[in-house]
Amino acid sequence: MEIAGIDPELVACIERETTELLSALIAIDTSNPPGNESAVAEFLDDYFRGHGLRGEICGEPAERRSFAATLRGARPGPRLVLMAHEDVVPAAAGEWTEPPFAGVVKDGYIWGRGAVDVKNHRALQRRGGECLPEQRRSDRRLPQPVGWNDERVATEVATALAGAEARWELSFVGTVEANASPADSPLRDAVTAVMARLVPGSHVVPLHSVGFTDSNWSRAAFPDVVAYNFAPFLVDDGAAVSPRLHNVDERIAVRDLAFQSVFAFELVKELLG
Repeated sequence: MEIAGIDPELVACIERETTELLSALIAIDTSNPPGNESAVAEFLDDYFRGHGLRGEICGEPAERRSFAATLRGARPGPRLVLMAHEDVVPAAAGEWTEPPFAGVVKDGYIWGRGAVDVKNHRALQRRGGECLPEQRRSDRRLPQPVGWNDERVATEVATALAGAEARWELSFVGTVEANASPADSPLRDAVTAVMARLVPGSHVVPLHSVGFTDSNWSRAAFPDVVAYNFAPFLVDDGAAVSPRLHNVDERIAVRDLAFQSVFAFELVKELLG
């Protein structure tokens, strides 16, 4: 994979590192409920210690802790947090082509629950921190479109599935108050600059997510924070990746994972110098 301005041998090295790390993270079953993210935190603590970076395991309750590491700069300036949740939605192994908690690497992809939501973000931080043929049952949580009430959603779903032979059931699991970060910010400028270097001719376009993201929690806890959910893909586009979220056969291309890792590293340099 060619990334403008980046040594291909370095990219190949990053592919190997991030693939091994993501595969190992997927193999730690953190299905929520119950979560058990502390197992990931302990793994990452050992992993990063082995690479010369000391962090801490923090948070509560005891079985749902996280790993965090801080790199302090040599001068005052902005701060950047690379973050990702470590729990995943449940997966029924019998419905998958590859086991959901094995981290299988096959056909240029890393397969398993969390590959794109979002243990891949944890794996890329390793580099950023350095500087119908068959029947299947699928339980999915979907965002409710902006401006639609429960009644309209139920009507639209019933219309779309009219005549379907499969049995289906619709339930509403809760409401989350939305928030947002400004589209124009130093972080947006840094993201745009890095993408322009790595993929000449690319354009960064802000979008509103109608689904809940972890950025919501960050903004609620720290009102002045600017939080974006951004992970660039080169091999697969959004139309290919989106259907894998919370679904069977979740996977990410090895090359996309490496590109996301390169992007994170370059973003840290761009924003923090």
